[in-house]
Amino acid sequence: MDWNLLKTFCVVAIEKSISKGAARLNLSQPAVSQAIKRLEEQLGSVLIRRDSHRFEITEVGVSVLRVALAARKSIREVDAILDERRSDIKGVIRILTVSGVNSPAYDNVLRDMYSEFPGVTFNIEVATTQEIVSALQRNVCAFGIGVSQPEEVDIKQCVLSHEHTFFYCSNYHPLFTEEVVTLDQIKATKLVSFSGESLGGTLPKLSEHYGSRYIHQQISASSANTGEVLRLVLAGIGVGSLPELLCREYEERGFLRKLLPETSVCEVLIVMMWSAHQVRTPAEDIFLKKIQTALNFS
Repeated sequence: MDWNLLKTFCVVAIEKSISKGAARLNLSQPAVSQAIKRLEEQLGSVLIRRDSHRFEITEVGVSVLRVALAARKSIREVDAILDERRSDIKGVIRILTVSGVNSPAYDNVLRDMYSEFPGVTFNIEVATTQEIVSALQRNVCAFGIGVSQPEEVDIKQCVLSHEHTFFYCSNYHPLFTEEVVTLDQIKATKLVSFSGESLGGTLPKLSEHYGSRYIHQQISASSANTGEVLRLVLAGIGVGSLPELLCREYEERGFLRKLLPETSVCEVLIVMMWSAHQVRTPAEDIFLKKIQTALNFS
């Protein structure tokens, strides 16, 4: 049974008026009347007899009101216990992450933690996946978000998102106005690349396309931060391989062009990682359980 319907009935019954109950609940009178009707349909009994001249709670209505008021008291006691428990959950959750991660599930968990446990704070820093794995192995941080790695004995991971990367150039780049762009043309131009292995993990994939020696000779700029790689590409400094979701708005506004749109450079699996053996705080345990639930991890 929907507790909100019972709550609405309780207020109306105590006020002995639909209009006064609606005002107290900050709802419209039709909404309150509909709620009472739905509750009566669920119970299969009339709870209130009313017309323009009378407002009468039926015998069944009186019994339901008595039970509902007792239930409300119990619910308040439960809320008080939960509020006390929430206030006891404090601490800092440290997360190392590659830049540019797009994951609504992760965003929702952060929002839920903030709402339910205001005493918990987050410390989120950008790093490469190798740095993240190393930090987890050394128990320097509780969680990491990075490119999926081969199975590590001590590291657990669950998938946050799938990132598809494509080659892009900006409206300042000579290839922007070419009718057809070939892979040879991309090979012949300067590249904006990720320094080290960062979001996208595109350097190894680009090496497969061109050969690592060729890439190192053709890199015009680099950064470990996805936002900065995007900035460099937008400035026309070179062609870059970037996540499609990150570039979509700029492409629609005519600032970027997707080169070779039929061929993505690679699909990158972004994962949440944590140590299998680390002793976690209560706040970290709650965060992990929320992530696992949100991502259907078992």
